[in-house]
Amino acid sequence: MPIPCVSGASLRAVSPALRIGYMVLPEPLLPLFEQKAGFYSCTVPTFEQLVLAELLESGDFERHINRVRRAKRRENAGR
Repeated sequence: MPIPCVSGASLRAVSPALRIGYMVLPEPLLPLFEQKAGFYSCTVPTFEQLVLAELLESGDFERHINRVRRAKRRENAGR
């Protein structure tokens, strides 16, 4: 049975320079993930990780994406 998770590698909608790989796992999978992949070192600065976490948790990222999509639709409709 497939297990739902969300992952991504680039957040150009926030900033073209922001390159963060991320994965949102169901809580029961965290121990398995830490066992299998927890040894990898993270090359993303802690501050950038905290900013991304806040954007995702607060819902600000989704609102930002929706604003960008509306602006792009209006821009493309005017062509």
